[in-house]
Amino acid sequence: MKTINHILVVCTGNSCRSPFAEQLLKARLGSTLPTVISAGTHAPEGKAPPQQTVTQSAVYGLNLSSHRARQVTHKMVRAADVVLVMSPKHKTLLHQWAPDSREKIFLFTEFGPNGKLVDIPDPIGQSDGVYQRVFARIDEEINRILPVLKPERLRP
Repeated sequence: MKTINHILVVCTGNSCRSPFAEQLLKARLGSTLPTVISAGTHAPEGKAPPQQTVTQSAVYGLNLSSHRARQVTHKMVRAADVVLVMSPKHKTLLHQWAPDSREKIFLFTEFGPNGKLVDIPDPIGQSDGVYQRVFARIDEEINRILPVLKPERLRP
């Protein structure tokens, strides 16, 4: 696999899953590379995240209170080395929008070793417990793929 310098994480509204994954990836990678950004397929530009996103991300030491939603663009997809999406519908939509980028668009859960073709459900409008479970799932997936994103961490 080629070096990964730029990761795009995509969900629907860019208010829960993808901004949490973006910030957690940045925290875990601990360097300026790869660059990680997030966006949504149907993001209301500039909208603040729900309080549950802010509250549950704080459990992981992250502050998403200043995050504002942004819409994914063709330019973002083309610039990324890897695009991680939360559901099959996001993958299908991005394949349609950017067919020349198909080979680098993956479900978050399918990327890397031992991947599976399952989605990460959208917690928007649901209870704190649902947000907690979804964020824990994203955390598990990041731990699983981290060696692929930063292979030098495995060296002594």
